[in-house]
Amino acid sequence: MAAEYGDPTGNLAWTDHTYGLTNSALQHWDFQAAQGVQVAHIARLIYGNRRHKYEMSGGGSGCRYWVYTIIYDLSNKQYIAANASQQLWQPLQLQYHTSGSTKPLNWVIGTFHA
Repeated sequence: MAAEYGDPTGNLAWTDHTYGLTNSALQHWDFQAAQGVQVAHIARLIYGNRRHKYEMSGGGSGCRYWVYTIIYDLSNKQYIAANASQQLWQPLQLQYHTSGSTKPLNWVIGTFHA
């Protein structure tokens, strides 16, 4: 999910990559998928819950709430650990720096549309 500068409407794009983790990540979290879960299952969940209809907050933190919501949905569907969204909530409240330091990030939550 991403938005173009000046337009807060989120655009969901599915792409294939040869790497497992981007080299620009300052922090990451891994959640093991349940046996048999495929990308098609996750796509159906996202579209079925209308998560592709998201308007970013414009404050630079709206994508974090989208990520949290997707993790929450995956947990509820038992595609990943039931406590994954709880594990991710606090870390997503922080801004990470290349020095390793963190500081609180004031979320501005976007809007899901029907």
